[in-house]
Amino acid sequence: MDKRLVIKPPDLYQFFNTAFLQSRCFCPFRRANLRDYPLETGGVYMYKEYSMKNVIKAFGLIVIVAVIGFSMVACGDNSGGGGGGLNGTWRNSDGVQVNISGSSGIISVPIGSVATPVWTSAVNRGYVKAGDRYWQEIKSTGNSKWAGKQLRVITGTNNVAVGTDMVSCTFTLSPDGLTLHIVAGSSSSSVAWTRQ
Repeated sequence: MDKRLVIKPPDLYQFFNTAFLQSRCFCPFRRANLRDYPLETGGVYMYKEYSMKNVIKAFGLIVIVAVIGFSMVACGDNSGGGGGGLNGTWRNSDGVQVNISGSSGIISVPIGSVATPVWTSAVNRGYVKAGDRYWQEIKSTGNSKWAGKQLRVITGTNNVAVGTDMVSCTFTLSPDGLTLHIVAGSSSSSVAWTRQ
């Protein structure tokens, strides 16, 4: 295949623009050797050492590698980015059961055989029910540690629930992966959840 590009004299703007953009200082991937040869048609030959097709292939390859690299960093594995290492069903001492999948935990059993008066009030008044998010925005913060948000029942007088909101919380998974310790809001004590 002939790698010569014929540029006709009336197209001088394109010729100089092409020659300028292909110079060594603007495109390190290719070097243009420009030689003027009069042709019978009145045009000019421009010889190229590297074809534009190869430059496009090189850029395409660089872009593909970059996209793959960024997607690997962004997604993480099953124990990193979201709540992957926490995926599964967890139950606390009150009998509340939550299913974690990815970065959120959904309540599957809202009330157990033992429950605090505040939690019982929240369930009875419809503030908490199966299918509600108990945890959300779970993100890994290090080895066996996560951060996220947890559902909190807002209490009125006489231990009566008056609403819910979300508070920050931290998750710490035991080395055997069977116990999850959670500290929520301004509390300094943790609540233990066991894997089911």
